[in-house]
Amino acid sequence: MLCLGWTNDGQYLALGQLNGHISIRDKAGNEKVRIERSQPIWCLAWSPPTPSPSAGGSASAERQDTLAVGCWDQTLSFYNLAGAQQNKDRLLNYDPCSLTYYVEGEYIVMGGSDRKISMYTKDGVFLKVVAEREDWIWSVRARPKSKFLAVGCNDGAVSMYQTVFSTVHGLYQDRYAHRDTMTDVIIQHLITEQKVRIKTRDYVKKIAVYKSEASNEARLAVQLPDRVLVYETVNQESYDMHYRLREKIVKKLDWSGTHEHTAVAAHLAAMLLHMRQLYAH
Repeated sequence: MLCLGWTNDGQYLALGQLNGHISIRDKAGNEKVRIERSQPIWCLAWSPPTPSPSAGGSASAERQDTLAVGCWDQTLSFYNLAGAQQNKDRLLNYDPCSLTYYVEGEYIVMGGSDRKISMYTKDGVFLKVVAEREDWIWSVRARPKSKFLAVGCNDGAVSMYQTVFSTVHGLYQDRYAHRDTMTDVIIQHLITEQKVRIKTRDYVKKIAVYKSEASNEARLAVQLPDRVLVYETVNQESYDMHYRLREKIVKKLDWSGTHEHTAVAAHLAAMLLHMRQLYAH
């Protein structure tokens, strides 16, 4: 037996085993579900309950019974209480030794053989490396109701890290956009107060809101780790909030170390569109 995890209501226990099996049992010890994988199950955790507005603040059943599993086939996978896999395996490229849900279950933090503490979305999308150590990471735990992480390393050191989530946003005239849960962009019309959510399913690094001089369409540029997505409104009406993908520029851009003004960032997408051939070379 390598790891254990209770559901939030204490009714079921998940067991991760050296032979690659995951056994979900009731509180009396009776096996309800068996999941078979090819390599040892070194870490697992059930997602914490999260408030649901539609349920008047009660815990969301959908999130409550999601089991995150770190397997030594170098994958992160997810299962429900019935043993059905949720989405596809996420390739890690390292052996995971510990995982924990973070910030009320919005994120997952993992550590392992790559000597890094890495952050993912609750769906397993890689976001960024929080810190690096000089040896394997054997244990990672989130401090409740805070943004601190305790890390246990193979060299015997225990470290504490605090994460700071910077605000990524953009403003142009009557439209304001900001990053939400690291992978989504919410656009708000400041006059009508309408809001639209765009899901990129990747780490949002920068946002620019602007208008096309040629067509007068409202546009949004979203920089991801390896590409820039440019969205435009479907109609030219000033209150239109229906966005569609206009352009995808596949290029990894590193703006670290720059201190561009917000006005300059607002023109980033237009520059990329007009100079696309330069970046291609």
